[in-house]
Amino acid sequence: MPDAQTSPDPPVQLEGGTYEILRNRLRSHGEELKARLRTLNENRKHVFGSIEQKLLNTERVTTEHNCVPRDMVAVGSRFLFGYNVHFGLREERNIGDVFTVYEFDSEGHALEARTLDLIEDARFRKDFQDVYRYYKNATFAKFLDRS
Repeated sequence: MPDAQTSPDPPVQLEGGTYEILRNRLRSHGEELKARLRTLNENRKHVFGSIEQKLLNTERVTTEHNCVPRDMVAVGSRFLFGYNVHFGLREERNIGDVFTVYEFDSEGHALEARTLDLIEDARFRKDFQDVYRYYKNATFAKFLDRS
């Protein structure tokens, strides 16, 4: 009969807890996946070529009123910026309340607001004013590319 004083063999200690084991496995799988993606990207560049993209400049777009930006579209060297402004009790909206045309200055460093002649059209102006007059909660959502 075994001695009551002797205890059974001590339990085997794991090298780490379950969390650490899983974390280490996921980390090693992540490293392997990153390496495979780098290889795949290099092969893609070799087969299809690539053009390096880099950020040349950042610029803040400022508007006459506080607004919620919605969309912008490039039109030649300019771009058209569309946004929504809440005017409270004011009933009528103008094209300039929703759209602004910008262009980079001669050095290409700063954005400058331009006239709205890019979108100046009698039919567009009438349609715009009708929408904002007859639909109380009308808002600008995005530009539609019809090319």
